[in-house]
Amino acid sequence: MGNIPLGVYRHYKGNSYKVVGFARHSETLEDMVIYKALYGERGTWARPLSMWDNPVGTHGDAVKRFEYIGEDPPVMRRNDREVSDKAGVEEILSRCRICHVAMSDDGSPYVVPLSFGFRFTGENELELYFHSAAEGRKTDILKRCNRVCFETAFEGEPVRSETPCDSGYYFSSVIGFGEAMFIEDPGEKCAALSELYRHQTGISVTFTAEQAATVCVFKIISRDFKGKKKSGPP
Repeated sequence: MGNIPLGVYRHYKGNSYKVVGFARHSETLEDMVIYKALYGERGTWARPLSMWDNPVGTHGDAVKRFEYIGEDPPVMRRNDREVSDKAGVEEILSRCRICHVAMSDDGSPYVVPLSFGFRFTGENELELYFHSAAEGRKTDILKRCNRVCFETAFEGEPVRSETPCDSGYYFSSVIGFGEAMFIEDPGEKCAALSELYRHQTGISVTFTAEQAATVCVFKIISRDFKGKKKSGPP
């Protein structure tokens, strides 16, 4: 019935799903894909097979609705260092000040370090806030293709050993995938700038619409993120 492989797919907006089987609609006899979300409440969904591989437009580019990743969800190799709970991820983010945002410039990788702010809008939904000049390479790329990967890390201290190969580094980091959205609403734009300023300085301020109008503000919405932590000695 199905002509796509079972396994994990990434939606063009960044979330991951696992195709677990196929079915036929009882009324139309249309072939259906049965798939489960790999984030949030992990709900089970059905979509017509004819709509699975069809391209969708995003900011002028046509991309696959779902891209095949592999048979099983990606697993962190050192799962003893994985941080998946909201409180743990939030603790790491609160200590970081720079976020590296990776994007695709017509197939070529491009990454920029940016100051950021953040807040959780749900148990498994994270928003990261950024500001920049209204024009530039970064904004041009995101207008063409807004799918991104991001990384932020808090550096600790080196682990030294008499044997160099046994040395290492204590660290905490968060990596995720998401969709960049430009914020145009003046109220939301001011709120995003306030979150960014508070995160960077520890000071709460209120921005005016006039101040917000002088910069470009965008956010990354992510439901696919994980933390990683190599803890130092107590």
